Amino acid sequence: MQLPNLPPSLLPALQYVMRPLVRLMLRKGVTYNCFPELLK
Repeated sequence: MQLPNLPPSLLPALQYVMRPLVRLMLRKGVTYNCFPELLK
């Protein structure tokens, strides 16, 4: 899978937002397999 052309500032912004969410989910025991279902 190839990433679309994104503005250079978008990746750091996504990392800034997603990192705390991923840490919280890992702490609460949410697995990667459950993650796509949560996004829906």
